[in-house]
Amino acid sequence: MIGVMALERLTPRQPSLVIAMSTLKQMIPAFRLWELYDYSPLTGDLISKKTGRPLSRKCLKDGYIKVCVYVKGSFKKASASMLVWAWFSGTWPTGNLTVDHINRIRTDNRIWNLRLATPKEQTANRTINEPGTS
Repeated sequence: MIGVMALERLTPRQPSLVIAMSTLKQMIPAFRLWELYDYSPLTGDLISKKTGRPLSRKCLKDGYIKVCVYVKGSFKKASASMLVWAWFSGTWPTGNLTVDHINRIRTDNRIWNLRLATPKEQTANRTINEPGTS
């Protein structure tokens, strides 16, 4: 029994965010977001058309906002900036493009502050860390 428990702990697990985003892209076409949500350009929030409230938000340790989206009977966590981009543009980012915050404020998901960028472009837009920090 002890060997089985240790084996289970050592088994690598895929991060839930990766699973959630790939699942969302497969389960929700971007145009379906228009049927489910409204967008507030003043706050950058997606608002449920059913409840009239913004999607529940959680700010993670890295400073980015994740929201809960109800898909086919269960809740999925997703990047708020990715959802806002898909809602506004009608397409999910493809290839190695991801959503970048132009003003570097990770909680600012207003559409004018978002752009598609490669990892190299995002690195160029990053703040230089102070000595002794990572």
